[in-house]
Amino acid sequence: MVRGTLATTVLLHNYDSPCVSADTIPVWRRNAAVIRVMPPVVALLNNRLAAVAADRRSARRIALLAAIHLAALGVLLWSETAPVPAAAFVLTWGFLNFFWLALLRRPATSAALSLAMIVILILLSQFKHGILMMTITFADVLVIDVDTFSFLLTIIPGLAWKVGLAVLLAIPLLVLLWRLEPFRVRRSPAVAGAMLCFGALAVLSFAVPTDREDEFHPNKYVSKFARSAAVAAVDLSTRGVLEADAAAPERPSLAAAPPCEPAGKLPHIVMVFAESSFDATMMPGVKVGADYHARFRSFDGRTRSFVVEGAGGPSWYTEYNVLAGLSARSFGRFAYYVTQIAAGRVERGLPTALRR
Repeated sequence: MVRGTLATTVLLHNYDSPCVSADTIPVWRRNAAVIRVMPPVVALLNNRLAAVAADRRSARRIALLAAIHLAALGVLLWSETAPVPAAAFVLTWGFLNFFWLALLRRPATSAALSLAMIVILILLSQFKHGILMMTITFADVLVIDVDTFSFLLTIIPGLAWKVGLAVLLAIPLLVLLWRLEPFRVRRSPAVAGAMLCFGALAVLSFAVPTDREDEFHPNKYVSKFARSAAVAAVDLSTRGVLEADAAAPERPSLAAAPPCEPAGKLPHIVMVFAESSFDATMMPGVKVGADYHARFRSFDGRTRSFVVEGAGGPSWYTEYNVLAGLSARSFGRFAYYVTQIAAGRVERGLPTALRR
């Protein structure tokens, strides 16, 4: 105790000396090891410098994280034009971040991946709108396959090497961000946050359904896709693609029908589909020309009709009704994409019957 006090006295005695030799710095011997004690002012300065450097590194990393979130805010203000779509965008952004946080536990890396997914979604949606005048919905994810990618790579010159270059540039950046990021988030709060955001998004999507005509407008890319995904996820998990009652009062007969032997050679059938064409005289007060009804008569002079589920825009409903003999309404909220979902899966209908 006396020796420690004397050593401290010598240290304080030489504290303000301009030249402090190594002999004046107290030396401790402990277990035959020599330990030189750093002067307090030097230790304090060293700790302060280390703290300032650490604070600057933390500030830069926090600034990077804030910049990513501000970029997402800019995308929101640019693409979402109403309060409900904006709320759906915010919930989608939260869900993506919490999803990646549950896997990676790194906020900046999770935000960067979320922003990259949103940018890719917007670019793909703009590409589809430029060709089909419709934006991307979750139904496109259900029907996409390897042939779709092959078709895109074929019709767009240079797309393959552009995608490859983007991936090669993105991987090193993500690895660098992964290694430099000091922040960590526990997985349990991240999972809870993802579930909360998805639940709120599903409630919003069912409470305020999207307008079918919105798919033809080049905006609200993220909110339209996210709301369609939430509705599709709930429908697929509860009832599947088809909308049907759990039980029917009568069971249809599944017995094979007897073979039909034609009495003579069957004629060729040519179906002409006139877009948005129907007898306008069904609407009261409509005046037409004298020979208007002639275009609706068959070669035998008779006028026949059948009921379809849409006129005007959803002309593929009519095609599906005629060729498959089925109702598009059986697909519920997936009816709008019936030709994509049911392609190659219908084993009945007019073409199949004629082929047999």
